[in-house]
Amino acid sequence: MLGAMKVHVLALSFIAVLATGGAEVQAQSWLGEANSLTTSMTTAYTSSDTVVETDGIEFDNLPASNIAMTLQVDYVTPHEKLSVTASLPLMALKFDVDNASGDFHTDRAVNDDGDFHLEAQDLRLLMNYEALSGDSYGLIATLGASIPTNDYPTVGLAAPGRGLKAAIAGLSIVKLVDWVPGLYTTASYEFAYVEDADNSPSVAKYNQDRSLMAASLGYYLTDEFELNLGTNIVISHDGFNFVDAADADEFELEFHDRI
Repeated sequence: MLGAMKVHVLALSFIAVLATGGAEVQAQSWLGEANSLTTSMTTAYTSSDTVVETDGIEFDNLPASNIAMTLQVDYVTPHEKLSVTASLPLMALKFDVDNASGDFHTDRAVNDDGDFHLEAQDLRLLMNYEALSGDSYGLIATLGASIPTNDYPTVGLAAPGRGLKAAIAGLSIVKLVDWVPGLYTTASYEFAYVEDADNSPSVAKYNQDRSLMAASLGYYLTDEFELNLGTNIVISHDGFNFVDAADADEFELEFHDRI
């Protein structure tokens, strides 16, 4: 239980929408140099012991930790306005069930045993096209898909995801701040058309589509190193509401992490 609820606590994150190697390169092509290949790895550690649910309801003493590592490859085609991206998150998650209050453990929450569990999550394959560009701005359109890499657990605070395939479409805007050399801002919107969960008819009735909005502020210390600070907001277009839990059946309660 509570895997989906955890998202509300961890909604604020540090992100890098732009990662192409320097302000001077950006002015030439926002996606990078034509026929170039870039690899990267990002890591983030998060710890939380409180879950905030619908209408501000809080659940305390639920210690959960995760280490997220994302491996990414970007290839700019010979057409410099077109690139492809492949990324794979590796999630090491732990729910300290022995020190948690309440009975939130179920037999299906196989990772909620107090140990870290490393899981490969969903592979993202994206095609990016630089639709508009200027010396200080760029508009990039994205189409792609997200595909679960394995049959990982989808129940529990230490579950790495929902295990659902998705089609993705989005737009990103990048803007250099002219009066501060090396400073840039980004904003993006992404819509995910997600398959329905198949655990039961009552679970499958929920629309799984989501929107993701993100913004960041970055600064190039050098052409090779940058600092950025950002936030993202995930909006579910439907889903299970815990205010209505009294009317839910056993499948909706058991698999609420997916919905």
